[in-house]
Amino acid sequence: MQLYRQLMIAGYDEPTLLQVRSAYELARQLFVGCFRPDQKPFIAHLVGTAGALADWRERPALVLGGMLHSAYLFGDFGDGRRGVTKAKRDIVREHVGDEAETVVAGYTHATSAGVLHAAATLGDASVERDLVVLKLADLADELVDAGPNYAPEKTLAFGLPRDAEARGLVLVAAERSIGERAVAHFRECFAELDRLSVPTGLQSPWRSFFRLSRGVPEYRGRGTKARLGRWAQRVVGRGSA
Repeated sequence: MQLYRQLMIAGYDEPTLLQVRSAYELARQLFVGCFRPDQKPFIAHLVGTAGALADWRERPALVLGGMLHSAYLFGDFGDGRRGVTKAKRDIVREHVGDEAETVVAGYTHATSAGVLHAAATLGDASVERDLVVLKLADLADELVDAGPNYAPEKTLAFGLPRDAEARGLVLVAAERSIGERAVAHFRECFAELDRLSVPTGLQSPWRSFFRLSRGVPEYRGRGTKARLGRWAQRVVGRGSA
C-alpha cells in the first residue's frame, strides 16, 4: 500500500499502477516463503527496490524491473530451474511488458562490480545506466533500516557497507546516474549503519537468500501420524470384534 501511495503522489499514471500490481502478483508467486539474510521477507525487498526507483522518479519500466529484478536469479517458476528461459521471459512479459522484462533479463547477467564501475562512463539513455540505477535501488533497500547490521555474515560487493572507499564509489555512482536525491538517501543509510548497534540476539547467521519450508518444523507431520494412528486403531478394533 505504501508503494501504491508513493507512486500516486509522485504522479505515475493508472496504467503504470496496474502494471505494478501485476508485477507484485507475479512476485508473490515466485517468492513464497523466501527471506533475505536479515530475515526480511523477500517480497518486501522487491517492493522496497521498486519504491527507491519511484522515489528517484525513474520511468515505469525501471520501477517494474525493480519489482522483479531477482525473478530469474531466485524466483520459483515451478519448473525447478533457475536462470533465464524463453518460457520464463514470456511469463514476465505478460505481466510487465517487453521493456521492463529486458531490464530484468539484463540485471540477471550483470555483476555488482561491473555495474557500479560502469557508472564512470554512463550515457543518459544507455542500457548501462538502467543496470546501474537498478543495482543502486537494490542496494538502497539492502541498506535501509541498517539491514546489514542484522545480517553481519552477509558479504556485499567492494567491502560494503563499511569500507570508506566502497561507500565513496556508491555515492559517485548515485550522483552520476541519478542525482542528489539518491546521494542523500545513501548518506543517510550509511549514517544509520554507523549509529545503530543491533543486539546479538537480533542478528541472523544467514549469509544469503533462503526459503523456508511450510509449517512449524517440530509439528510437521504430526497430523499425518495422528490420522494413521486412528486408522490403525480402527483396523485393529475391527479385527478383534
